[in-house]
Amino acid sequence: MDKFLIGVQAACSLSSLFFIAVGVVAGILGGAMPGINASITTALLLPFTYRMGPTQALMLLVGVYIGVQYGGSIPAILIGTPGTPSAGATLLDGYPLRQQGKAGTALYTALSASTIGNLISGIVLILVALPVAKMALSFGPAEYFSLGVLGLTLIAGLTEKNVVKGILAGALGLFLSTIGIDQFLGMPRFAFGSLDLAQGIDLVPAMMGLFAMGMMLQDFFKPVHLDSVNEKIKLTPLSGKEFKQILPTSAFSGLLGTVIGALPGAGAAIASYIAYNQVKQFSKHPEKFGTGCIEGIAASEASNNGVTGGALIPMLGLGIPGSGTTAVILSALVIHGVRPGPNLFISQPEIPYGIFIAVFIGTFFMFVFGLLYTRMFVKIVMLPQPLLNAAIIAIVLTGAYAVDRDIFNLYLVLGLGVISFILRQFKVPITPMVLGMVLGEIVEASMRRALAISLGDWSTFFTRPISAGLMILALVMLVWTLYRSYRTPKTKKTEEAAVASTASN
Repeated sequence: MDKFLIGVQAACSLSSLFFIAVGVVAGILGGAMPGINASITTALLLPFTYRMGPTQALMLLVGVYIGVQYGGSIPAILIGTPGTPSAGATLLDGYPLRQQGKAGTALYTALSASTIGNLISGIVLILVALPVAKMALSFGPAEYFSLGVLGLTLIAGLTEKNVVKGILAGALGLFLSTIGIDQFLGMPRFAFGSLDLAQGIDLVPAMMGLFAMGMMLQDFFKPVHLDSVNEKIKLTPLSGKEFKQILPTSAFSGLLGTVIGALPGAGAAIASYIAYNQVKQFSKHPEKFGTGCIEGIAASEASNNGVTGGALIPMLGLGIPGSGTTAVILSALVIHGVRPGPNLFISQPEIPYGIFIAVFIGTFFMFVFGLLYTRMFVKIVMLPQPLLNAAIIAIVLTGAYAVDRDIFNLYLVLGLGVISFILRQFKVPITPMVLGMVLGEIVEASMRRALAISLGDWSTFFTRPISAGLMILALVMLVWTLYRSYRTPKTKKTEEAAVASTASN
């Protein structure tokens, strides 16, 4: 209880409340801009946290994570273009409602379901993260190495359809993490005589280059054209009957999204489609789904917001991010000199317990700002896309330079942005690459410590029970993801066709 009070004190200070609120607003705006997803929005704000304390920095980024999922529903409902991949299922019923002149009802349904999903995920986060962290306290170097291998396997395999490309991206990220001074031998690696490279690749410009700059370069060659929304948009509160209609759907979908979010790599997009399918199958009127059914909106939004707390469980309890966004948040911990994992609950309890409380505070802010400022968010989103892209590029370059006022960071952002652009052209996922960079140092250090303890005996990773179990689980998950990559579910094809049909109307 004392540690929870520490968390309340950390999250409820005036500075923390301010940063949570700013993060939620930035998250809603980021989610509402098609192509600017949660990971990119979080990466954009990363340099602004550089001069903050670790607690305030995480309050800001958690606020972004909470706001961005609801923000993705705004363009999905209004213009038939999901702001984030996780809002794809929201479009199926949200856009038809807008065509029926019920955009306000659709937006209020999305906001209400998002709130319920976040609250459920916050409760589960508190109940599950602590036992997971206590279990992980018995881990040694061998167990941490095996856990890192498991995390890399899950993320690389589940983020995209092509598992091989995901694994290659993760390996590239691991390589980038080795650039710089060897922490054991003190010798430069892959620096090629450059003093800047000998210092290693800074995570802040790396995140901004891979996520934001890569996407901006892609938009430069394939500009996004948005339809305008001229009618006055106002949230229309649900009637008591409608709220009772979506409440069980939101509760079930929020819990399902939390469980899926706790599986590293599964993500909000997968959760939203699974929840949408399950609710449709259990419904007494499945034929209404896709025609403007508020239960469909509730299922999608509650589940993708439920992923928020779920993805924080492995990040806080094990030091493994459960999504691309938590990979960026994890990098913020590393940037501020905080070692992620179970020891965090003992060494700096204000951070994990503060995050517990911040989830609930951020959810409150999301609901209030959603009620008050949705019209303003819509106006900003409808600005010309080239103008928005130019502003984002300016923020990226300014933020990267401001980290330590080093011109090399600008070259790093541009270089990694070009690499990201090329990878995107070949449909190679970026998230495994980022995860490889974030976890690379931990995985390498754990491996070398374990081998030093065992006098170079590699069998230590397979003779220690927990380490062996994690290795076997990593192998099973790799085989499973390879199987899934060559099997196209009929339900997904049906959903994609429905999205295309709805968007073209």
